[in-house]
Amino acid sequence: MSQLKSEYMAVVAAVLAFQEKKWIPPDVKIPVFGKYDLWMYDAVLDNKLCLDCLEHEKQPRFLGSELRTKFPYMVVLDENTIGGPEPNGDGLVHPNCRCRLHRVTHWTSDDIKWFVAYIGD
Repeated sequence: MSQLKSEYMAVVAAVLAFQEKKWIPPDVKIPVFGKYDLWMYDAVLDNKLCLDCLEHEKQPRFLGSELRTKFPYMVVLDENTIGGPEPNGDGLVHPNCRCRLHRVTHWTSDDIKWFVAYIGD
């Protein structure tokens, strides 16, 4: 019974921590996590780029509805930019990450093709 109680307490603590997380700053007035919000991953392409970040760069489009699971450390910096919790918005994928997500405000034909293929017909 003690192990079950400790597991229960861990789950409750995780849920409370998740609920307390401030995903969106109060000055951001437009949706961020909607299924029609399209975000583009923008890696810093230099000699410090790691393999984890490079993987995201290979498939750079993400829907708003999947951001919290794919980028659990993310912080909404403004209406069109997501970074990480470190100073200057670093830490999106890992503590030393300098990459960002940028909202796609004008969809191209490639964005539309990707979206249709991604969600299915």
